[in-house]
Amino acid sequence: MSSAETPDLDKKKEDTSTTPTTNLKNIGGFLLLLTYYILAIIVYFQCSGLVLYACKLAQSNILPTDINCAPYTEQDPVIKQIFSNIFKSGDNSMKIQFPYNAQNKKNWFLDLLRNYKKDPGSNFIGNYYVSVAESLMSFCNMSYNVCLNTMNQFLPETVIVLFGPLIMWGFSILIFIAANIYAVALWVMNCSWFFKKNENADTEKPPKWVDRSLFQDTLPYLFNLWLMSCFYTLGIILYIFAFPFTMLLPFLTNILTIFSGLSYEANFNNEAPPIGVGKIVMKLFKNFKVLIMALFSLMVIISAFARLGTFEGIWSIVVTGLILWGVISIDIFKSVDQAGLSPLVPDVQAMKSKCKSVVEGKGFGMMGLNLFNRQNGGKRLVNELKQFGKKYRL
Repeated sequence: MSSAETPDLDKKKEDTSTTPTTNLKNIGGFLLLLTYYILAIIVYFQCSGLVLYACKLAQSNILPTDINCAPYTEQDPVIKQIFSNIFKSGDNSMKIQFPYNAQNKKNWFLDLLRNYKKDPGSNFIGNYYVSVAESLMSFCNMSYNVCLNTMNQFLPETVIVLFGPLIMWGFSILIFIAANIYAVALWVMNCSWFFKKNENADTEKPPKWVDRSLFQDTLPYLFNLWLMSCFYTLGIILYIFAFPFTMLLPFLTNILTIFSGLSYEANFNNEAPPIGVGKIVMKLFKNFKVLIMALFSLMVIISAFARLGTFEGIWSIVVTGLILWGVISIDIFKSVDQAGLSPLVPDVQAMKSKCKSVVEGKGFGMMGLNLFNRQNGGKRLVNELKQFGKKYRL
């Protein structure tokens, strides 16, 4: 009997021989897709833990937002120590506190900049760049502090956990754009450093920067004026022809702000020793177990429909329902008993005092509004040039 005479029998044999292979491919695709979903859930909720931790940090108000305070200077602000609610359960919650102590005062980058300013060998060009970097760090810290504290005050904790990473992604983009615009302004408005000189001749003591007078130091003054013009010209060229390169400093300050914020230590439920952000992330997986397992079950159902077929997808729904109703005794949908709960406290940000202004050479304030103050290099330059013209008028 030829194959042409038995087409139905040949087709049946072919289907029978390929069915095991097809099933194995479907199972492999199901497991691969499910693994992807599991990893995505783990990474996403890790990010949720970071955002939740950062929200409580912003409420403590210990981020270095004031450029006149430590770690930009030696002055410590007075910060009211408060407790913040975390892992809420009804009218109770666990508590977290960020003490303003020696450990949390450390910021290796800002400490490095502050030490450079005190170095007797520092020069006005180095201080110019330090001034720009410090202002950007202060701006980024203040921006994140406002955004995170607003989320902490007005969004429920579950919403922060579910959507916090997405919200912060949007905020981070806006802050980065604003930091680039602010960097352009700082490049111009910190020009007063070009008209400063170190009046302290003692090489063992920190420098004492004073305004350089056109009448006393005509040649150095004019040389610095020419140097400042070169800096401005270079800045214009870079921003026109090498814009990605000029984004480097705002990008780095933004990244440094984020990572330095995640390095703080906190007291959790008055337990010892202090904990870091990693422990909060681990506790989030424990305290939001039901929510995470519900999403995981949803991913199992979606993967079953997508890779195994309709029957398997429906069967996965049935199994999930049996677990949820307790017919199958697996406690994945049972919340963990929380210990150490206490009544909720207000979600109000801690009060922080302002420091006396001691920053030298700042022609452009934190928000860039005071364009005509005493230290503004542009106005001072125009006035001195007028006086110079009057003095040497023929």
